[in-house]
Amino acid sequence: MTIRFGGIASGLDTESIIKEMMRAHRMRGDKLFHEKTRTEWRKAEYHNVRNDIISFRNKLFDVFNRTNKMNPKTVNSSNNDIVTATATSDAGTVTNMVRVEQLASGVNLTSGSKIGVESNVDGKTIVDKSSIITHLGFRENDLQLDEGGNLALHINGAEIKINPAKETINDLARKINNANVGVRASYDANYDQFFLRTTSTGSNATINFGPSPIPEEELEAGEEQPTMSASEANLWNALNLHKSTGTGTTAIIIAEEQSGENAKIKVNGFDFEGATNNITVAGVTYNLQKVELDTDVTITVGNNIDGAVETIKEFVKTYNELVTKLNDLTRQPFYRDFNPLTEEQRRDMSDREVEMWEEKARSGLLRNDSMLNSFLSTMRLNISEPIDGLESNYKSLASIGITTSRDWTKGGFLEFEENPESERKLRAALEEDPEILVKLFMGSEGVISRLRDTAQKTTDQLRDHAGSSPAADPNSFLGRRLSNFERQLATFEDRMKRTEDRYWRQFTAMEKAMDKMNSQSSWLMQQFANF
Repeated sequence: MTIRFGGIASGLDTESIIKEMMRAHRMRGDKLFHEKTRTEWRKAEYHNVRNDIISFRNKLFDVFNRTNKMNPKTVNSSNNDIVTATATSDAGTVTNMVRVEQLASGVNLTSGSKIGVESNVDGKTIVDKSSIITHLGFRENDLQLDEGGNLALHINGAEIKINPAKETINDLARKINNANVGVRASYDANYDQFFLRTTSTGSNATINFGPSPIPEEELEAGEEQPTMSASEANLWNALNLHKSTGTGTTAIIIAEEQSGENAKIKVNGFDFEGATNNITVAGVTYNLQKVELDTDVTITVGNNIDGAVETIKEFVKTYNELVTKLNDLTRQPFYRDFNPLTEEQRRDMSDREVEMWEEKARSGLLRNDSMLNSFLSTMRLNISEPIDGLESNYKSLASIGITTSRDWTKGGFLEFEENPESERKLRAALEEDPEILVKLFMGSEGVISRLRDTAQKTTDQLRDHAGSSPAADPNSFLGRRLSNFERQLATFEDRMKRTEDRYWRQFTAMEKAMDKMNSQSSWLMQQFANF
C-alpha cells in the first residue's frame, strides 16, 4: 500500500483535491456499474420467470393431463367391509356384481414350537443361544462344514454362507434379509421361534430351499441337477417350519416349493384373479377386504361432475396465477432516476433507505418485455381458439363457460368462478358429454398440448437469452453481456489507477518545486537581512 503525503509545501489538501478530480472520471465507471448491476438483476428475474413457466408446464402434464382428473368417476359399494373400488375414465358408467372368493396371500412360515434345545449346565437347564449349533442342539458331526467352518444355505436361488459355530439365529435372519430374494426373516427371542415370510403376495410369491435347478438345455452331458446337502436340510428342518393355512398350520417339506395364493373374485359371474388384493377389471379396481362366499356386492360407477368442476377451478387458478405474475412484471413502473447504489452511496444511507431505494431501482426491469408479452399473447390464443376436427357440440373452452376477461387490464385473465353462469354451462356440457374435458384439454391438438408447446418455446428463448441459472453463463446473451461489462470495468479501474497515480505525480512535482522555491526565498531573505 502506497502512503502519500500532500500539501506539505503548498498547504493544499491534495488528497481531497485529487478525490474531487477523480469523481468526474468515475462517472463513466458508475454508468458501467449501473448497467452491469441492472443486467444481473434482469438475468435473475428471467431465471425466476423461467422457473415459474417450467412449473406451470409440468403441472399441466402431471396434474391436468390425466383422464382421472378430466373425467373423474364416483364409485359406490353396497358393502365396504367386503370390497371397495375406484375407477378410471375407461370404466364408463356401469353397475357390477362382485363376489370375493379368496384373498391374496404370501407365504408365512413359523417355527411350530420353540427351536432351542435344552442342555444342563452346572445343574441348570438352559438354552445356549450363543451359536446356531448350541441353540439348535447339533452334535459335532451333524453338520458338514467347509474349511472355513461355513455351511452353504440356499433360499430362492441365493447362496448364504453361515458359520453355525460362531453365528447366531439372528445372524441367519439378517443374512437372509440382506440377500434381497423377496423373503423377510426374523427371530423372536421371547417365543424362541423363527419366521419367514414373502414380501409379496400371489402364486408367484414363493420360498424355495436348496440350490436352484439348472435349465435342462444348460445341463452338460452326464451332469445331474444340484441337490440340497444333508447338512443344509438338517439346519432348515431344525427350525421346525410350519406353513399357515388360514385355519391352522401344517409342517412343511423342505424340498418342496412353498407358494402364496392369488386373490379370486367373480364379476357379473365371470372369474378373475390377481396377485394382490387389488384387482382391476375394465377400468375398475376392486379393493378386496374379506371373503364372503355367499354375498354379492353391488359396485356402481358414475360420472363425478363435481370432481370435474373442481379440476377446472384448479386449472383456472393455476393459469391465472402465472398470468397475473407476468402481467405485473411487464407493467411495473421503471424509475429512471433510481440507479443501483454504489458501495460509497450505501455507506451514506441507513438500511431502511437502502431497502426503499433498491425497491425502486429493481422495479420495471421486465417492463414491456417482448418475450413475456409474446408468451402471454400466445397463451390467450391457446385458450380461445377452437379445437379443429372435434366431433362435439362443444369445440372451445368458451363453449363450456371458460372465457377470458373482457377487461383488457387483466391481460388474458380467465373468468370462471367470478361468473355463476360459467359453472352452469360447464355442468350442462358434462351432463351431455362426460368426456368433453378430455376432448378439449387432452390429445395432440388439445389446450394442454398447445400451452405446453408455448411454454417450452418460451423457456427455450429465456434460456438462450438469460441462461438456465442465475450464475454466470457465457452461452447466453445476458451472460456474454455481463462478461463484457466485467472486462470494461476491469479496464476502467486500471485506467483510473493510472490517472490517479499521474495526478499524484503532478502534485508531488509541484510540491517539490514549491519546496525548492520556498528554500530559495528563505536564502534570499537571509541575504537581505545581512545588509
